[in-house]
Amino acid sequence: MKRKILTLMSLILITSMLAGCAGPWSIYSRLKRLVFGESDNAEAYAEVYEEPVLVEEEYDPNATYSTESTGGAPVVTAGKDLTGNAVTPQEEVYVSNARELVDAIQPNRIIHLKPGTYNISEAIEGMDMISYDEQYNITGPAIGASERFDGNELLLVNIDNLTIMCDDVSKQAEIVCEPRYANVMDFYHCTNISLYNVVAGHTPDRGSCAGDVLNFEECDEITLSIVDLYGCGTYGIGAYDSENILCRMSKIRDCSYGLVDFCSTENVVFDDCTFTFDEGYYQVECRSESQVTFNNCVFQDRGSNSDFVFITDDSVLVFKGCTFDITTRKSLKQSESNNVVVIN
Repeated sequence: MKRKILTLMSLILITSMLAGCAGPWSIYSRLKRLVFGESDNAEAYAEVYEEPVLVEEEYDPNATYSTESTGGAPVVTAGKDLTGNAVTPQEEVYVSNARELVDAIQPNRIIHLKPGTYNISEAIEGMDMISYDEQYNITGPAIGASERFDGNELLLVNIDNLTIMCDDVSKQAEIVCEPRYANVMDFYHCTNISLYNVVAGHTPDRGSCAGDVLNFEECDEITLSIVDLYGCGTYGIGAYDSENILCRMSKIRDCSYGLVDFCSTENVVFDDCTFTFDEGYYQVECRSESQVTFNNCVFQDRGSNSDFVFITDDSVLVFKGCTFDITTRKSLKQSESNNVVVIN
């Protein structure tokens, strides 16, 4: 029953976003407290992850401030990031295919996806190549293709204040890539990145050894809401030397190595998410002073032989109000310690 209520809440959330309601996550949080009987005195992480809200900015005569759709014309909105810092107004653009999506990616943008499939592999053909070493020397925003074992992946470097979303909650906008060893989307040194109501994965097959669905390196302020990540060669989400990652009402499924991998990554929260797995190594990896919390999440093991958690002594994992299948709960019980905490 609660999951049906949460689905209804997600529809309310998207509607409030499209209608320009300030602080849609605040609305969600209040509803969630009513459903689960949570107090208003949330944990410390809840204060950190405050959804961007519309705020009054100094008037700019060259900008168009609006919270409503203009039938495809660019719109600029103003707000704050997850930690309450003011961000540059975002220009809104509307796209309907992968080439338009890739061309539209730049800082300070909201990209609205029409329902459909966006094949990134086709869209990045002919793009400038960025090597693994070159990305660390780029000083400005850059978008390019990066070579992997069996093809190229989309690489975003120094892209800040970008939102990619599908407005239609009844249909899907699916971002896919064909190389099995490529990340579907690879972010390096990006800030304030948001994905809403998006499906992403590998097609037609998942690989092994390499290739997350979403990969973040040296990134900050990442918000993933109502996303469905599947079919990667390694993990649904990989984050390294990053911080402030929030994932809500989302799914991660059918990945070769595990669900998530965090290394030197702080302040990561999963809220009301579902994880499904059937093979792999460790499903949740938390290394090198990483801090990850799962709230009201569901973990479903379809018969894997993998251990559930790998964690280093300097990291912390918290599972609060989560649901586990018998095999996963047994594996997790063996891992419980001062830095693996399960709160029912």
